[in-house]
Amino acid sequence: MNATSFINQLKDSNAWMRKSKALRYSAQAVVESSVKTLESVPVVDGKRCPDDAATDMLIDVHGNGIFLYSLSVECALKALIIKKSPHEIEVSATIDGSGELTSAELKKIGKHSNDLHNLVYLAELSGLLKPGDRPDRRDLLNYATEAIRWLGRYPVPKSSVDKSRPSGNLPIAAYGLHFSDFICEFLDEIDNAFDHD
Repeated sequence: MNATSFINQLKDSNAWMRKSKALRYSAQAVVESSVKTLESVPVVDGKRCPDDAATDMLIDVHGNGIFLYSLSVECALKALIIKKSPHEIEVSATIDGSGELTSAELKKIGKHSNDLHNLVYLAELSGLLKPGDRPDRRDLLNYATEAIRWLGRYPVPKSSVDKSRPSGNLPIAAYGLHFSDFICEFLDEIDNAFDHD
């Protein structure tokens, strides 16, 4: 992609929202597939009895769905920020001696460049979350941030200190089979803010 096209796509909030919706659709398909697979496991004495390998695979596949939902939130929040506050986006550009733009790179969103995946920060920057507000929403977004950083990508986090443990502001189901119910509520809120801004 040439630098001009990159910058044009970067500042196109509708492109970010389209990507968010595609990721959400993909996440839904992955989660529905994992649930159907779980439902197909044989029932013995009234209980589903998957073997350990099948259980591990189902957990990993469902984790991939959580990862995709989390990426959907990230793209949706960035779409909203780009639409409402384009001045918060900083791009580094390289221009050659003839004045031609040769490369461009997203440097930061808001004041921070070190973590473009922090969903709590992005939600605050978008105006959908006030500092200190909604501990339940913060817990959900912190968990989704960890899903982006490692849960949906690697078998272990970067360090042994687990940052994804729930603090008790949400029911435990929000971190598992019912994650989609909780995160879709927030995605709908972002969509509404995007459509009415």
